[in-house]
Amino acid sequence: MRFTGRRALAPATTPSAAFPTWLASARAGEAEGFSALYDWLSPEVMRFVVARGTRDAEAVTNDAFVAAFRRLGTFDGGADNFRSWIYAIVRNRLIDAHRAEQRRPALADSEDVDSQDTASAEDIALARIDVGRASELLATLTDAQRDVIVCRIVNGLTLEETADAVRRPVTAVKRLQARALSQLRRTISDEEVSS
Repeated sequence: MRFTGRRALAPATTPSAAFPTWLASARAGEAEGFSALYDWLSPEVMRFVVARGTRDAEAVTNDAFVAAFRRLGTFDGGADNFRSWIYAIVRNRLIDAHRAEQRRPALADSEDVDSQDTASAEDIALARIDVGRASELLATLTDAQRDVIVCRIVNGLTLEETADAVRRPVTAVKRLQARALSQLRRTISDEEVSS
């Protein structure tokens, strides 16, 4: 199942206000509900996945949403809870994807060309915006620090939402964020001194 991003349900003033309608529609099996939920969160989820350096960010993102949609009956809560729930699923899918990539032999670059042929120009451009310099800087962080920075700064999640998404206490998220920002400042400062 692959989502095309069509939005048939009119969005309310905020995703939080429209969320109950989207969720009810998706639970009823209506494509419009699934599309509205996907359209709302997939761009920030995709940025999170790209920041983790996954080969096929679109596939991981879609896989996570399909898994979430299959388990909609188990979800309980509002829009913020749903966002955290999706991030937890995505994080698990990233772990699975990383394990699979470690077991898979490296193939020629034709795999990248094939995946670009199926992606839209907009998707490719958005992925490249986030990859460049930001990826280099994020690579200097631990996985846990990177997850927190992408959730908090890139995607604008609250401390509580981030804690739910990365399955750590809020105090741990605060420490990880502080250490990550400190590391990024040092890296940038060192580069400025070197140049």
